Amino acid sequence: MAVQTYKFFESFGRQCSFSYLDGRDYRLKYDEELQGVSGDLRYEIDLSLEDLIALHGYEKKESQENPFYKETVKKFAELIEQDRLKDYLKWKQKTIREIYYDKDGEFIETINLFYKQNDLSNNERINGLKQRFSTETPDNVLELLKTFPKEKSILDDSSNLWIPDKTVTKKEFKERTKPTVKEFLDGKWLEAYVYDIIICSVKNDRKLKEVHEKGQIVIENNWKIKKKGSNKDFELDVILLNGYQVCGISCTTSYKELECKNKGFEVIHRVRQIGGEDARAVLVTCFDREEKNVDGFYEDLKDQTGSRSHEFLVLGLQELKPNRLWDKIRNHLWRDI
Repeated sequence: MAVQTYKFFESFGRQCSFSYLDGRDYRLKYDEELQGVSGDLRYEIDLSLEDLIALHGYEKKESQENPFYKETVKKFAELIEQDRLKDYLKWKQKTIREIYYDKDGEFIETINLFYKQNDLSNNERINGLKQRFSTETPDNVLELLKTFPKEKSILDDSSNLWIPDKTVTKKEFKERTKPTVKEFLDGKWLEAYVYDIIICSVKNDRKLKEVHEKGQIVIENNWKIKKKGSNKDFELDVILLNGYQVCGISCTTSYKELECKNKGFEVIHRVRQIGGEDARAVLVTCFDREEKNVDGFYEDLKDQTGSRSHEFLVLGLQELKPNRLWDKIRNHLWRDI
C-alpha cells in the first residue's frame, strides 16, 4: 500500500518520502533519517488505558471487589525472602487441596459436601481433622493464616482449622472460605505480591518515578475486559501501560505444565488483542529451576505462539525475590530508560 501510494503521488510530480515507526526504539523515522525525527512516541502520545483498549474494540467491565489483604501479602513476601515459599506451596497442595476440594478438583461450597469430603461423621473425626491440620501446617504458614480478618479466616478462635457447625448457612460458609481459599490462597496472593512490588519499585526508581507522576506509566490489576457487544470477558492479573505500550502480566502458582502453558498462551494472545504488535507479556510462575527446565518451557511457548524473544518473559521461583523480580520486569519493559 505504501509503495502504491508513493508512486501515485510521485506521478503528479509531488515530493514524497517514506516514514515508519521503528519498533526497536518507538521513534518515527524516514529512510534517510536513521536517528529518527521524533522522540519516543510512547511518551509523546497521551492515551489512557481505557481509550487504548477501546481502539481495539474492547472495554473494561464494571468494577469488582478486589480484596488485597496487605498483611497477608507481607507474610508471603517474608516466605519468599527466606526461601521458604516451597513450604507453603507443598502445604497448599497437600492440605488445603485435600480439605477444600473434591476428587475432581472442584472447590467445595457447601457444609454438607465439606463434611462428606472430610468424613466428619462424629466428634472423633472432627478432632482428627483438626489434629491433622495442626500437624501439617508449618509455623510460618500458620502465622500467615492469622493475618486474615476473622470473617474470612479458615482458622477458629484457637488458631486451628475452623469446622463450621450445622447452624452455619451455605451462604456464610461460602462467603468465608471461597474468597480466602479458592481465590487468594490458591493464587491471588501472587498477583497482589507482583502488583505491590511493581508499584513500590516504580515509585522508588528515580527515572521512572517522574514518568509515572506525569501519568505516562499506569499500573492496574485484576481487570476484566470484554469485547464490545459481547458478554464474554477475560482477566489480566496485572496491566502496565507504558505510554501507549501495554504489558500484561499473568500469575500462576500451579505446578502443572499444561495449566501454566495455557496461562502463557492466553496472556500473549490477550495483550496482542488490546495492545497490538508492540504489546509485551509476562508469565510469573512458581516453577523451581532446580526441578523444572524453565528456559525450555519458555522456548516451547515462544515457538507455539510464534512470538519473538523480546515480546514475552517467563519467570520462576528463583525470580520472585523483590529485587530480582523488578530487575527482570524493568529490563523487559523499560530497558532504555
